[in-house]
Amino acid sequence: MLSVVGLEAGYAMLPVLFNVSLNVFPGEIVAVLGSNGVGKSTLINHVVGMYRPNAGRVLFDGEDITQEKADAIVGRGLIQVPEGRRIFPNLSVQENLTLGAYRRGGKNIVANIERVYRYFPKLKLRHEQLAGTLSGGEQQMLAIGRGLMSEPKMIMFDEPSLGLSPLLVAEMFELFSRLRKDGLTILLVEQNLAQSLEIADRAYVLENGRNAISGTAKELLDSADVRKAYLGM
Repeated sequence: MLSVVGLEAGYAMLPVLFNVSLNVFPGEIVAVLGSNGVGKSTLINHVVGMYRPNAGRVLFDGEDITQEKADAIVGRGLIQVPEGRRIFPNLSVQENLTLGAYRRGGKNIVANIERVYRYFPKLKLRHEQLAGTLSGGEQQMLAIGRGLMSEPKMIMFDEPSLGLSPLLVAEMFELFSRLRKDGLTILLVEQNLAQSLEIADRAYVLENGRNAISGTAKELLDSADVRKAYLGM
């Protein structure tokens, strides 16, 4: 469904990514892992068209989207839930969700809102509440729900566990497994290697902007190098 081929990217004169490649097949959870600052967010920001890469290609559903604008990529069904939630704090929960259908999914707003509320019953209880008054965990639910409003073919989560309690992190990862069972393809960008590998089918580890290790989640969990370098074992 998604292929990144030899991506070279950065900001102004600062190179960040060097010949990065990955593939995501329909129905998979694929994790992109690594410590802070290795280029994970840069990778998906270039995939969704927020920036133009210096070299390489991005293909979605077999078509080259490397030079497409972000709104056109959303229209194709490739959706990003950004790091830091970025909800609209002065709008209600339901207004935030409705905005998620601005570019895609507008014909099914009512049904999609009810779908989001089935995943997140707490949001239904707070549908008229200003988003800025929600707890951190509830804001993350809202950010995910807003992404689901776009009827994604594939959704990319950027550091979704950031700033959440261990209990909420566990609930979030359970949700990702549920979304996959419901037919959604997921690219998960995370620093949390252990829990990501528990739910992922495959994973790529980035180091200093480069592909370092890749394989099935089981292969990475069983790797002595990964366990020592990333899991402290």
